[in-house]
Amino acid sequence: LGLFEGPQRSEALRARLLAMAERHGREFVHRLLRRLDPAAAARIHPRDTQKIIRAVEVRFLTRQPISTLHAHGRDELQGFRVSKVGLAPDRHQLAQRINTRVELMFAQGLVDETRAALAQLAAAGRCPDPKPLEALGYRQAGALLRGELSRAEAIRRTQAATRQYAKRQMTWFRRETDITWFEGFGDDPKVQDRILAWWRQAIAKSPAPAAFTRPVQASPSCSGKNL
Repeated sequence: LGLFEGPQRSEALRARLLAMAERHGREFVHRLLRRLDPAAAARIHPRDTQKIIRAVEVRFLTRQPISTLHAHGRDELQGFRVSKVGLAPDRHQLAQRINTRVELMFAQGLVDETRAALAQLAAAGRCPDPKPLEALGYRQAGALLRGELSRAEAIRRTQAATRQYAKRQMTWFRRETDITWFEGFGDDPKVQDRILAWWRQAIAKSPAPAAFTRPVQASPSCSGKNL
């Protein structure tokens, strides 16, 4: 649903803004945003090109600051009841899964993928460190390719950063008071059965306002079926 009732993307406008960022630097576009929407500029990092361009795009298309639209939010979804379910796996087991997943990512070609992406950007004359390649794993793989890290250290740092990210996710979700928590991982059939039984009981006690109700799952990084 998104955070607010915003306009559709304008590919033509985005292309012009991106060309401006590549020609004059990301900080130039950020200064433009600062003039158009100081509140958004204060919140968005000067190197976060994607968010800067979206904020400027919204300002031009709606004639309103994106910060104002965020403050208004959007209308609540009508005719549905949302059931929030949180997964709280054992921390030690979660850390093991994260470590294993990171090792698998590197074994399955993360470094080669990063190398190819950097080569494509260089051939196109693009900035060598765009936002997507600053994500977990890609950042460390890039440091490995530049000779700043060994392969073992790149893996170790990716594992540590991902564990920290999962911890921040759990801290964020714990602030929500309407989540029902279940211990374990989402790929455990026993956990699935407990959640399904709880959900059916909740529906029986309080019928949904429409013919369909949907559970929403909240869980820390790397605790789902992909591991």
